[in-house]
Amino acid sequence: FPVTINHLKDQLSRRYSIHSLGDWIKENTYIGGKNFDFKGHEYQLDIISDPAKTVLVNKAAQTGLSEIFARWALAVCCTQRNFTTIWTFPSATDASNFTKARLSPVIATSPEIQRMISTAVDSTELKQFGLDTFLYIRGTISETAGLSVPADILIHDELDRSDTANVSAYVSRLQHKPTKVRRLFSTPTVAGFGIDLECRTAKRKRQMWKCSHCNEHFLPDYERDVHIPDYNGSKREINRYNIKGLRWSEARLLCPACGKVPDSDIKYRQWVVENPHEAYETVAYFVSPFCAPDFITPPYLVKVSTDFNKWSEFSNQALGLVADDDQEMLVTADIQNAAINGDFRGTDLHVMGVDMGLVCHLVIGKVVGEGFIAVHREKCSYTEFEATRTRLCREWRVVVSIHDMF
Repeated sequence: FPVTINHLKDQLSRRYSIHSLGDWIKENTYIGGKNFDFKGHEYQLDIISDPAKTVLVNKAAQTGLSEIFARWALAVCCTQRNFTTIWTFPSATDASNFTKARLSPVIATSPEIQRMISTAVDSTELKQFGLDTFLYIRGTISETAGLSVPADILIHDELDRSDTANVSAYVSRLQHKPTKVRRLFSTPTVAGFGIDLECRTAKRKRQMWKCSHCNEHFLPDYERDVHIPDYNGSKREINRYNIKGLRWSEARLLCPACGKVPDSDIKYRQWVVENPHEAYETVAYFVSPFCAPDFITPPYLVKVSTDFNKWSEFSNQALGLVADDDQEMLVTADIQNAAINGDFRGTDLHVMGVDMGLVCHLVIGKVVGEGFIAVHREKCSYTEFEATRTRLCREWRVVVSIHDMF
């Protein structure tokens, strides 16, 4: 059994901190037949190197966060001893697809990871490294999935599509381990939900640009700062039918102060804390397409905006922004305006719909003419659900009930 430099490195317990794995990733993982490189995606290194216990990432799609966290999680597993990482996804299918499409190619092209991984415990849901280090990959659709496993690190991918109550329940898995690290990232959806809600109680970092011409510092804004020659209309009005008449391929990001094209080199970009005087321990990064200008260009953004049916979807996916357009979503005011006060009890038969969670929401409804109305709404804790459901079924003569079981 030949002794290699890697074997000698392994004898040094925790030679690598989980917050200093950038060099390990570059040395031991590959992409396109070459060593992995952070060039053009420098923000990835900033995020995985952050020493905060909890790091949040509000991101645009296709910015490589799942990719870099896959490499980071594997690096953790190969360098730490007696260590457990749990990675969750919205569903078990998402988890399985991620293992096959993201983790497996990284493992297959890395001799060092292959040397560390156990062939006896190597499935789409669980991987063992060395004697006592494990990586669990789970969906959040089941309340008990992975909850019996103590963990050092929790990684939650696509938080806004996950069962947030179940994600919160995973925190208890960190109690008996000293590391207690959480990493949550997602493309946002609506304001006050999911990753946006989490980021409100964190130190929020945004990548500012410094204009190479006038030294103005600015946070790039797609609608304000991306300009198309000879077009002065709203970018929201650009669609797949009228884009053919625009010089969209010449779109440029312009400095809002001097109107010139700023240099996009990383030396002109830096993270700035939005709320430095708020004493939060959690750190939140906002990764926009302007964090990767070498790969996501203004012409690309203009063109891809025409591929979405709704502006809110483009804002979420391509720009990494919440979209709470009142015309595109059901808001609290819509429900309040539709409410009619009164006692609707009677001898009619009713149906029940339940949104399950740590707090359960129960709605009683009935058919009236050609329409349907909700006649009663109630919420209760999960532990009180069975008693509440039984009482409501008796009071309202419920004949059919449907439960959203996580």
